[in-house]
Amino acid sequence: MPDHKRVMGTPGTSESRERRFTEIFVECYGPVLAFARRRVDDDLAQDAVADTFMTAWRHLDELSGEPLHWLYRVANHAIANQRRGLARRQRLNDRMRLLAGHEQEPDHAEAIVETRSLTVAFTALSERDREVLRLVNWEGLDTAAAASVLGCAPSTFKVRLYRARRRLSRRLAEESGRQDPSLAQPASLGWKESLQ
Repeated sequence: MPDHKRVMGTPGTSESRERRFTEIFVECYGPVLAFARRRVDDDLAQDAVADTFMTAWRHLDELSGEPLHWLYRVANHAIANQRRGLARRQRLNDRMRLLAGHEQEPDHAEAIVETRSLTVAFTALSERDREVLRLVNWEGLDTAAAASVLGCAPSTFKVRLYRARRRLSRRLAEESGRQDPSLAQPASLGWKESLQ
């Protein structure tokens, strides 16, 4: 959008700059917040979104093309900065569950078993694999857009996606084999909904 850059770069155009930012904010706030909420809890998601739009304001003159993919990338970086605290909290939660000495297992609903198997398999993946799968399955991004969010080439993203899917299938087969061998096919699961 060279026209935006030219208008915003001239003195006395703060109104034009504010209008452009407001348009981006109104159009993209919901999707960016949903993106963040699928990765961290609500408070951290709100913080990540605030950081994302602060960064967008600072770099508004550099924005061109589709802003949502750029905002996803910035939000991804903001969330990555929160990961250390989340990992610490998760380790504490895991310890507490171990101390409690039991996990409630469903005794009657096959769908719950499928969801649990998928969740365990998904959680066992590396964060890098999980993020690749989230971008495609939760955010609904195509290869080019997802690659843009991660800052890599589309061909690199395709390889990462292929490998992440293969690892998920393997993990799911292992986990499902512990439950019921008939549940080992990830394609049969509505796993976008299952993992939310």
